[in-house]
Amino acid sequence: KKKPISTCPNSYQFLIDKDLENALVPPMLLQPIVENAIKYGIEPYAKRGEIEVRVEPLPTPDRGKLKLSIKDNGIDNQSFINFNFGIGLSNTQHRLETLFGKDGQLNIISNEPQSGITVELIMPLIK
Repeated sequence: KKKPISTCPNSYQFLIDKDLENALVPPMLLQPIVENAIKYGIEPYAKRGEIEVRVEPLPTPDRGKLKLSIKDNGIDNQSFINFNFGIGLSNTQHRLETLFGKDGQLNIISNEPQSGITVELIMPLIK
């Protein structure tokens, strides 16, 4: 018998810097990250799931770069210690490196002391 995704209501929000509404992002770049946030971050826990997608410029001296952050409130900090890259994250990291070289980065950060993780995608800002 399949377990329901969640018995609690979930929420999501998009926080996009107004100056970046027309920024170009490679197609399907966010999809595997958001899917992972739901499947591995929120689904296993019986609590209200939250996902935040944030788009903002990097501060000086990295102006000219875009930061996309996907944050969830899923896994606890103890589980984060054993976190490893799956196929979706590895493929996304490879795409960033192929498209942007050293200017494309994927970072995974614990939301400590709260639960969950944030995945940051860094790339050149192209409008």
